[in-house]
Amino acid sequence: RETFISALTHDLRTPLVAERRALDLLHAQRDKLPEKLQPLSERLIKNNTDLLEMVNKLLEIYEYEAGKIRLFPAPVALSSVVAECLETLHPLAESKNIRLLNRLGNAPDTIEADAYQLRRLLVNLVGNAIQHMQNGGGAVTVSAQDLGQAVELRVSDNGPGIEPEVLPHLFDRYFAVQQTRKKIGSGLGLSICKMITRLHGGAIRVESIVGQGTDFYVSFPKQQQSQH
Repeated sequence: RETFISALTHDLRTPLVAERRALDLLHAQRDKLPEKLQPLSERLIKNNTDLLEMVNKLLEIYEYEAGKIRLFPAPVALSSVVAECLETLHPLAESKNIRLLNRLGNAPDTIEADAYQLRRLLVNLVGNAIQHMQNGGGAVTVSAQDLGQAVELRVSDNGPGIEPEVLPHLFDRYFAVQQTRKKIGSGLGLSICKMITRLHGGAIRVESIVGQGTDFYVSFPKQQQSQH
């Protein structure tokens, strides 16, 4: 495992980062390219970004499994974390004419969690919902419920929904939903969400109705146990 992680870091990630720098230079000079080649730089940058994201997620999966990821719990303003996540994803949602709704309601304003990991969890769930929705007319809603000793976050969308036979496998590593013969995602994002939730001593589940939408529920304690 350690050898594999090292190989990924040096043999895949390093050249991808170097390639991105070269592509940025090419993109800056795109006006000097022939007209037919000008869109090429944007497509190459997107492909590079997708590959680098996949490598980073794979590395992160191994770090979680090897116990190298530790929580740094501290008081976190839940409303601020949700607002930051939605702001981060606003350009993506806007490009597809999808609304992002913050509906925290009576959720506790402050919980104890690792703010960085909590943001990653929400960005993964909301971003995943946006990517699977059709352009125009849809909405992704983030809400929360106070469960006493725990808090439950809910990420809902009114997208196409997920078939019942697919639901049990959504959190499996490398499982990616197939839509219209096109593979959607690397199959790592939801697996990372599950690991982040478990690190917080919580649980994650999903409900979905084809043609109506999907709901992800994440619950974890308001207070974290001491990390040793």
